[in-house]
Amino acid sequence: MTNGSVCVLGSFMMDLITQAPRRPVSGETLIGTGFSQHLGGKGLNQAVAAARSGARVRMIGAVGDDEYGDQFLQRLEHERIDAAHVMTTPRGTGVGLPLVEPGGENSIVVVPRANLAVSPADIRAAAPVLEASDVVLLQQELPISTICEAARIARAADVTVMLNPAPVVDRTFELRGLIDILVPNEPEARALASDSDGAPDALGKTLLAEWGLDRVVLTLGSEGALIVDDDGWRPVAAYPVAAVDTVGAGDVFCGSLAAGLARGDLFSSAVRYANVAAAVSVIRQGGADPVPVFDEITALVEQGADG
Repeated sequence: MTNGSVCVLGSFMMDLITQAPRRPVSGETLIGTGFSQHLGGKGLNQAVAAARSGARVRMIGAVGDDEYGDQFLQRLEHERIDAAHVMTTPRGTGVGLPLVEPGGENSIVVVPRANLAVSPADIRAAAPVLEASDVVLLQQELPISTICEAARIARAADVTVMLNPAPVVDRTFELRGLIDILVPNEPEARALASDSDGAPDALGKTLLAEWGLDRVVLTLGSEGALIVDDDGWRPVAAYPVAAVDTVGAGDVFCGSLAAGLARGDLFSSAVRYANVAAAVSVIRQGGADPVPVFDEITALVEQGADG
């Protein structure tokens, strides 16, 4: 029996977004075409997506004792996300530096700062929150030892553990055997699979076997997503949109998927819902700001089914 509860262990990054006609080459100064500032970080983005999709969300993480940190805490309160295990440290709130090109594609540099203060001891202190959740959602902008501790505690309590392996780090492989659902994009999947040359379905099958997973969901941007499990593989079509800004789209997918699973949706239905949520987010600018709400997503899902 699910209770619609998602716990997100993740990061807070103030996104300082630059728009430019292209990426600069080494040593080049390039005139940008725009700038904006948004609350982001993979953890916050995914928590907001899960909350706006109707999940009861608790978050574990850290912000700095600064203006950015205050803004994040206010946002959590506004989104009705439980922040009892979000601590404040003097290390400074994390920052992300995305560069967005005209077609909406982006590349990002992140500086974690306070996010690196979350320790395995902090996770053990939050164990009751992890154990009471339907889904624990993890990413990799926090220390890997901290992420592993959360996965161990959740798995021991038979809680579904979902990992978005972004960014891929040297010690990502320590999470093998601790995850139920892996949600990489294609480059991440290729970085994690021993045979990285195959088609997406082959990558998924390799990861399924090597990581001992229940399911792999590859996110494929404008091509939708691919579910891989013991029954084989099946594509989930994208919802067509004209992208403006893809920053945070993968996070919207993951948070929305976690919410769908927490409320007991069939897996394929939860992925379809997450696909639509991510598509809607890319026609708006920002990390957490453009995340759509449950009724908006559901209406579009039903519209697609009718059409």
